[in-house]
Amino acid sequence: MTILTTNPTLHLISFDLVEHPYTPKAAAFLDAVFPGRHKLIPGDSTKTVPEALEDADAGQYDFMFIDGGHTYDVAAADLRNCMRLSRAGTLVVMDDVVGTSTSWWTKGPTQAWNEAMRSGVVVELGRIESSRGSPTPYWIQTSRPSVDSKDAPITSGVDGLAFGFYTGSAKILVDSLLQQT
Repeated sequence: MTILTTNPTLHLISFDLVEHPYTPKAAAFLDAVFPGRHKLIPGDSTKTVPEALEDADAGQYDFMFIDGGHTYDVAAADLRNCMRLSRAGTLVVMDDVVGTSTSWWTKGPTQAWNEAMRSGVVVELGRIESSRGSPTPYWIQTSRPSVDSKDAPITSGVDGLAFGFYTGSAKILVDSLLQQT
């Protein structure tokens, strides 16, 4: 909401599984407060983001916040697909990226982010990490499974965000490879 408030010309597109009851309510609120400036695209981001590429209105975006699946395959697909909607210099933030991954929910995103850095797809500007049990930012204060059991309450682990920008060089390569197929 802050980003929509501070920039009156900005438009926001959200890709979400809509598996939580608050998601449609939050989208309706944004639509009411910022008419015509928010669009919720429900579904699996590994399918809906590529479908958005086919939309005639799809452009190059200035900011991407990726908070998708926790497996490596989904996290890597989200990074690749969002890159195709970006330009050189697009800011990208990925949730659940940490320095040393010990929690099941950070392994996939951390591996995907690190590989994107090594391959030159993103340049990292920084990371923010928070341990369980210490004062945590609001986006971490949710009920998530523990490291040992996907059904038990959280007792330990680390959460974090990585932020950087897309370089654009890998986008040119990916686009040319896609055109050849």
